[in-house]
Amino acid sequence: MISPSEETTPSVHDLNWLQLTHPEGARYFYNPVQRLFTDEDVWENDMASEIITGAMEVKQIAAENGIALSDTTELVIERCKGSIGYYFVDHDAQILFWPQPVMSMELMNGVRGVTEKSHIRYALEAQYWKHCALFPNLRFLPGHVVERLRGMIAYAHAESITSETSLSPFDMDELSNMLSLIDQVNGNINKPNEHSVCIVARYMHLLIRAKFVNFCGQRGARLDPDQLPYKSGSQRQSNHIVHIVLRILNVILFNSPEIHRESLLLKIWVDRTVVKRRWKGFVSQLILEWNSFTVFATVVLAADVSFLAVPGVDDPTTPTKSPTTIVIYMSTLCAMGSLVTSLILAASNNRWNSPNGVFISSMTASSFDIESVALMHSLPFGLLIWGMIFFTIALSILIFSDTTDVTALIGIAPTWALVIILTTWLVLAVNNWHVSDVAKAATKPCKLMKQVVTIQRR
Repeated sequence: MISPSEETTPSVHDLNWLQLTHPEGARYFYNPVQRLFTDEDVWENDMASEIITGAMEVKQIAAENGIALSDTTELVIERCKGSIGYYFVDHDAQILFWPQPVMSMELMNGVRGVTEKSHIRYALEAQYWKHCALFPNLRFLPGHVVERLRGMIAYAHAESITSETSLSPFDMDELSNMLSLIDQVNGNINKPNEHSVCIVARYMHLLIRAKFVNFCGQRGARLDPDQLPYKSGSQRQSNHIVHIVLRILNVILFNSPEIHRESLLLKIWVDRTVVKRRWKGFVSQLILEWNSFTVFATVVLAADVSFLAVPGVDDPTTPTKSPTTIVIYMSTLCAMGSLVTSLILAASNNRWNSPNGVFISSMTASSFDIESVALMHSLPFGLLIWGMIFFTIALSILIFSDTTDVTALIGIAPTWALVIILTTWLVLAVNNWHVSDVAKAATKPCKLMKQVVTIQRR
């Protein structure tokens, strides 16, 4: 995998170290004698000797544990808070390894229930390709790796076309571009080209990592983005008080948090991992929704202000405010709240655009878990609806308290009742609450009482 090159710069202090430049521009060093990589500045003081000493120590640990290092094994070393961090690279097996037990929390990347060696291997292989992407210089591009990558991308592309539940971390446009790029690197197969190596290694890292996250080849492998490989009892459960608070807020916000949670968030944030294929559409839908709420809230706010400008509604000379004025004030405050929350959420779209879901991950660390994000999404809608409700109440008070014309009331009252009934029916239907279900629920106590009376008679 390593070949000599004339594009390297030997260190002026130690000719055994070569200065290499990553395609992105980062500088790192390679010692071909020790087959050792580091991003530490070996030109600084005695850093080179410190790195070599650390390499000798970890190689000694490997020998003591009976691990024979081949001629192609590489070693990466860096300083970590006063100690030495390292890992070995096995190019034949295409994995990273350590000669002593290490903490695997970061390696598992938050995936729980990893027990099988065949499953752990995907995690180690994903990190292997990440290593190749970090240190791509002086490497040949193996032809069999390119063919394997082309096959994986082609299959993911075909699956995305033929299935709505593809597990590919890329959408169809991205997969098409990836296939085009792979065709372009064919000319660099078996040649030392850091750019082509970096391209292939990055794609391999992402695709192999997807296999690891989806429990590929394991019992209960995830075959659908919405499928959880864990039992329901393994999910974090909220306490009773939090559950009650969420139920109350869900009612206050017209079931909007539950709708966001079930139809959006649970399809995007599956097993505390972002489904990247759905992420772009999700964020675009959010921003479009927030922008539309901004317009609607502005309209309601203008209507409230115009209502207050009607003579007799808000009389500054009267020390006591009328019920109509108070309710309009409440409508104005709700409209303002909807407008402000919509603007804040729309302005923070850079956080939502994080493809790794860092912002969602930080929000779900609270007691409300994913419901906290659903509540945030529901605030513009909920406050806007309350603003409209208060405006309707104020208008109704004004109509029915100040109108003495019976003819007008006969025409207005049925219309008002019809609008309220139809709107209420629509709200209930959208939230899957049907009149037939309410009637069935109401008849259950009657049937139960009949059974009790029958038993007592017997």
